[in-house]
Amino acid sequence: MNPFSWATDTLADALCVGLNVACREPPKLFDQPGGLIFFFMLAFSNIFVLLLFVSVLGGFVTRLFDPAASLARTLRDPRAHELAKMQREVLGKPSLTVLLPCYLPNEQPILMATIEHIIEKLEYGYPFRLIVCYNTPKPMDFEHELQRLDDHVYPNGRSIQILKIDGSKSKAQNLNRALDFVQTEHVALYDADHHPDPHSLLIATAHMAARGVSCVQGSTYLRSRPNLMAVYINAEFFVTHFVFFPAMQFLTSIGVFGGSNALWKTRDLKAYQFRHDVQTEDIEFSIRSTLEGRVKISFCPESRSGELPPSTFRDLYKQRLRWALGWDQVTLQHASSIPSAKLHCAEKAGLYYILPLRWGLLFSATLNALVAPIVASAWAARVGAPGQLGGPIETCYTFSFSAFVAVCVVVVANAVIHEPWQQWPAVLIFQLSGILYLSWQLLLVFISLSKICSGTDGGWVSPRAPPTSRPKRPQKGRRAVSAWARMCRRPRLRTCSCRPSRRPSRRPSAARTRTSPSQTIRAPTTHGMA
Repeated sequence: MNPFSWATDTLADALCVGLNVACREPPKLFDQPGGLIFFFMLAFSNIFVLLLFVSVLGGFVTRLFDPAASLARTLRDPRAHELAKMQREVLGKPSLTVLLPCYLPNEQPILMATIEHIIEKLEYGYPFRLIVCYNTPKPMDFEHELQRLDDHVYPNGRSIQILKIDGSKSKAQNLNRALDFVQTEHVALYDADHHPDPHSLLIATAHMAARGVSCVQGSTYLRSRPNLMAVYINAEFFVTHFVFFPAMQFLTSIGVFGGSNALWKTRDLKAYQFRHDVQTEDIEFSIRSTLEGRVKISFCPESRSGELPPSTFRDLYKQRLRWALGWDQVTLQHASSIPSAKLHCAEKAGLYYILPLRWGLLFSATLNALVAPIVASAWAARVGAPGQLGGPIETCYTFSFSAFVAVCVVVVANAVIHEPWQQWPAVLIFQLSGILYLSWQLLLVFISLSKICSGTDGGWVSPRAPPTSRPKRPQKGRRAVSAWARMCRRPRLRTCSCRPSRRPSRRPSAARTRTSPSQTIRAPTTHGMA
């Protein structure tokens, strides 16, 4: 072959693959209407694929050198008994209060076991006080049993305070009132079904000291897995907390408070109030406090806590729809505040990535995992042979598939490091069933946005009881008035059970007066924050 012709052909091939110009034989898909548009959609979605790949790999490498991960390995190693004992003594010195909000009667069957677990099995040197703050729609005999525990001091020095928040209708109101009784340096929060691992609080304390953050958010797993649904959810929790949350933090330098299994510096938590007019008061609290630039939250998946699974698939659907509604409400309410926030450009970009661009991630995953295979199969059936998509489109396909394989490798590596071998198959099955999980998320987001637009984004309590107990019907809550609902609501939907809330001022820094531990506390009648 003539050297000049060979060089010309090589240059033409390079231009064709890279820019789709000077192609000797144009890709057949490009000959059809919409072929070029499809290529640009794939190229755009692969931007998110690249961000995901970099963040997952970066999060994995960063966590390998995290002091909290090293401490977790030391506490589990029986050969490092003396070192672990010394670390326990040092880390357990800061004063601590534990808050346990609950709703009765839904959480009555599991509450006493959780109190016993926290008091007797949670490792921490300081003799902390456990504050059980609860609300109930009607008086119960069980309340007398709770009151008998009030102000009881256990042999290990730990004590219990029982607070009934009269007039409260939410976890947010319970926490807001209970925080008035917290005077310690740190405060830990757990849900009523949570049994934290014995050394989880020590690991969170070490992580807080190493990172200098306001809050350390731990991970959760299912401590009861009675069926295949629970096994699948447990694998989902592991991948979410050990892979994707650290990846998000690596890329954005921002963490999110999950509402339970979290350690806070008390002064930072008291500086704000939880809203009770949104579906996920914890996510809204995280974003609002982050926007002001005064709170830093960090993920620490090694600080683990076991919770109970939803009783039925219907309860799972209600739980996940509430989460989707909460994220969408927070996105629509706070995305417009990002440009004016007193944050660095990188932090603003991180908030955009966490809030509105998470829809972009969902679009990217949908295009690559659902739409692209359908288009490839339809085109192959039409031309009678596979592999006729053209260089640029095939390059996008190859890149997205390679990134997916790399993420799977990171997931498996995390499972090998942190999970017993019996859990490895479930984690791998969850990762490989990404199309199913993606379809589930698409359905939830579609329903969530539809409810917000129609103004029916109401709340409920998702029952999570031991497998042997009978599931209780979910309780209806108040409907939240969101920004999008006010824009989209039709005239027939003008009424709402709660008025739009106004933003109250920050908590006063003056010392609070302590009332009697057994006193019934009345929740404030104001409507949280806008």
